[in-house]
Amino acid sequence: MVSMTEVSIAEICERVKKLGYSTGNHIRMYGERLEVLSDPFPNENGIAIKARVKNDTVVRVVNLPATVLQSVSQKRKTTST
Repeated sequence: MVSMTEVSIAEICERVKKLGYSTGNHIRMYGERLEVLSDPFPNENGIAIKARVKNDTVVRVVNLPATVLQSVSQKRKTTST
């Protein structure tokens, strides 16, 4: 898991949101096309979004992949130097 001590959780959520993980967008993740129903938020396993598969009514909490969170953290490190 990504260490979230260098960048605030709010900042990580905002940066992830700018990558397209925000309300109203559609993404492909974990082999499924998902409709994003919430902006990113912290949960016990990292950062997550609420989403549902197209044409399904079940809303799921989906954890974002560690690679997405790492890319956000790396951008922060490279832009601060």
